Amino acid sequence: MACEGQAPPPRPERVVLTPPLSLVGGLAAEHRPPNAVQRVLSLFKNVRSGSDLTHFQLPALFNMPKSQLQCYGEDVYCVAQDMLSMCARGKSSLERFTSVVAWSISTRRPPIFGLAPFNPILGETHHVSKGTLNLLLEQVSHHPPVAALHATDTEENVELIWCQNLVPRFNGTSIETQILGKRLLKLHNFGECYEMDAPRLTIKLLPVPSVDWTGNISIRCKES
Repeated sequence: MACEGQAPPPRPERVVLTPPLSLVGGLAAEHRPPNAVQRVLSLFKNVRSGSDLTHFQLPALFNMPKSQLQCYGEDVYCVAQDMLSMCARGKSSLERFTSVVAWSISTRRPPIFGLAPFNPILGETHHVSKGTLNLLLEQVSHHPPVAALHATDTEENVELIWCQNLVPRFNGTSIETQILGKRLLKLHNFGECYEMDAPRLTIKLLPVPSVDWTGNISIRCKES
């Protein structure tokens, strides 16, 4: 209790994080630039088909207020169900494998046309804890841009490791991004390590603008 004549104690500062992307509305609706299609087309009017866009500078108008590292982390911990823990609770190798496939699919949320996160700087980190799950991400290379992730769940005895590099290429009417690298999901209670890759991210400019995950992915476990 504050005595008369004394100033009240200062309130602790609040730290507000950018909320995760929702499927509709939310942050995307607030920050998407007007006339996104025309603006995006104008960016690439002088870009040759087949050009590597790794070092292409995107105007800040198209950036959402968060880093690409945060988006990578959200793919792991921002899901409706704790699907990562379910991978370690399967009673058979087949049940665990199907849970890993379901978890891998859940990390591919629909991207948003005309909106992109900021590129991380070299050495930038992003750390998040959710229950017993701890994630640490770091930008380990700038040229080429490579991000690494390490996550552990001490309760489920699960470990997640990945290192990936995005290679976007302009194809005239679309932008196709190849995601190089592997993801490793280790279920230590069963001595299993699941190795998986990623599909391609395709941004169609014409005839109808859209953003989709395309191609195939491979998931395998040598132990089972």
